[in-house]
Amino acid sequence: MDVYEILSYAATAVGAGGLTQFLNWRASKRTAAAEAAKAEVGVKADEIENIRKSLEVYQTIIADQNARIAELTAEVQQLRDEKAQMERDYQRQLRTMQGQISDLYRALGVKTQKAARGADGRFKKGGDA
Repeated sequence: MDVYEILSYAATAVGAGGLTQFLNWRASKRTAAAEAAKAEVGVKADEIENIRKSLEVYQTIIADQNARIAELTAEVQQLRDEKAQMERDYQRQLRTMQGQISDLYRALGVKTQKAARGADGRFKKGGDA
């Protein structure tokens, strides 16, 4: 056997083993990439499911809040209407009382606009100012 022949057999064995190793490495890389993609899809599906559950919770909260807002809006409107009615009643009563006071002054013959008042707010006797 020649040295070159032995070296060629050795190179063939090493080369064939290297080629086999390279092919195995490529196959395992593809398999690992496929498994990683599959796991990533599973994680994304879990994330999507968690988001859906969160949305359901928030939708119920939002629906409750919207109902509460509608209730409070109706209550505020009712209170505003009551306030306006009370104000109209107050103004009507005030006009009635002013009319009654004017009628009393006329009946008593007192002219309050022309009567002088003292520092304490009482009417002065006579025309003293």
